[in-house]
Amino acid sequence: RRVFRFSVAHYQKLLDSGVLDGDDRCELIRGVIYAIMPPNPPHSYASIRLGLLVSPLAAAAGYIPRAQEPIVLDDSQPQPDLS
Repeated sequence: RRVFRFSVAHYQKLLDSGVLDGDDRCELIRGVIYAIMPPNPPHSYASIRLGLLVSPLAAAAGYIPRAQEPIVLDDSQPQPDLS
């Protein structure tokens, strides 16, 4: 089995060109593109509650929390529940 590794720049080009789009529900982890499971109600509820709890603390410290948004790292572009 062969695994192809992608850079963040190449992954972004796949998104920008429409080869991958929002309906594909995927993320880049250590150069590999993985499918993301669709959210289920308990997971969504927990993510929302966590965001509501963390947001005031983060704002007080001068940070802006992000929920379900991609972040760019050296070789990854994950979509964490909260960052």
